[in-house]
Amino acid sequence: MTDMSLEEDRKLRLRVLQGSLDGFRKAYLRRAKTGERAAYIEALGALGMVLLWLEEPLNLSDEDPAFMWFVDLIRHLEDLDTGIVPPVFCPGQTGRKGLSTAEWMGRVWAVHAIELLHAVGVNYPAAAKRVILRRQLHGVSEKEALSWCKEFSRRRVKHREAAEVYKDFMAGIRQSSAQELQDAVRIEKLGE
Repeated sequence: MTDMSLEEDRKLRLRVLQGSLDGFRKAYLRRAKTGERAAYIEALGALGMVLLWLEEPLNLSDEDPAFMWFVDLIRHLEDLDTGIVPPVFCPGQTGRKGLSTAEWMGRVWAVHAIELLHAVGVNYPAAAKRVILRRQLHGVSEKEALSWCKEFSRRRVKHREAAEVYKDFMAGIRQSSAQELQDAVRIEKLGE
């Protein structure tokens, strides 16, 4: 390839990568309209394009078994729309009810934000209201958010990862100076 064609190839790659990342963001932003599963399918497709268009040696070919495994995830999600439940989505233990890891992690991040605000002097109800608004926790009431705080603080959370993250968050809050806590509130965009 000539220098000019190398430069053109690089520009094309950058345009495709930018378009793919824009597609990923758009999938996220449109998920309320399209539905979560359709948004995940669209976002994963966009990330697949990123994997294909990265420069050597980081890119994958569409014949690479690792890439095809990734594409299978998209196909499995699409199968759910037709009523087919691929084995990857079958629970290991049936009959157990509980929240997904994503839901637990969302709760622990909300609780962390509430506890951080409380550590800088905001009362719990006001902290919960602020976190619900700033984190856009649609459908979550102040009472519900505060119940999450109690559940974590009383060590009633059975989800191991969420409980460990909460423990680490609280240790960080306890070890921080007043200025560090104020800085954290500012960084997390939780201030008034």
